[in-house]
Amino acid sequence: MNELGLREKKKLQTRVAIMKEAGRLFQEKGFFDTTIREIAESANVSERTFYRYFESKEELLFSNLKEVLAKFIQNLKVIPMSSDPIVAIKFALNETLEDSPPNLSQIRKFIGSSTIVDVHKELLGIIFNWESSLAQEMEGRARYLEPEGNSLDLKIWSLVLARAVFGAARTALNISNDTAISARERDDLIRSTFDKSLTIMLSGFKIPALKTSAIDA
Repeated sequence: MNELGLREKKKLQTRVAIMKEAGRLFQEKGFFDTTIREIAESANVSERTFYRYFESKEELLFSNLKEVLAKFIQNLKVIPMSSDPIVAIKFALNETLEDSPPNLSQIRKFIGSSTIVDVHKELLGIIFNWESSLAQEMEGRARYLEPEGNSLDLKIWSLVLARAVFGAARTALNISNDTAISARERDDLIRSTFDKSLTIMLSGFKIPALKTSAIDA
């Protein structure tokens, strides 16, 4: 391995060490009660080194959230367009849970929190962007399955579906956070609660095939 390769490997190791220690401290003390100095000391790096990798604790935590949400969309994109949209979403969730990054338990606590609106504007921005990406993907699938459907109806359907999916995910995370179980059992609980939540919210929720807008009906 050349010098550049070794340098990049060391950077990755340092980043992973910081994230690992941050996750441990967040678990032990809570996110808000953990300082950057404590994270740096636990990872055997200086605070200056910490800031080379992350601008703040929030960026450290939310970088993982972005990774998880991006992975969900990636997993969804590989599913055939002809698949049932809800089945595709559930499959994407399963695949994403199988490859969870460090600090996911902290992400779960943030997303499952009933005070999410008061936590961080950055978090809300991440969620909004993800919902938009999901809605765009689902609108494409809806147009594929219902090529004669009204454009506005399909867009509305896709946006409502995207927000319902996040609502179901938040419900699942909230339930799993309140239950003292193993990581594997927690993932299974997330899956089952997510399925039940989607079923409740999307009962009778089908892709519109009307040629005229539902708004004009």
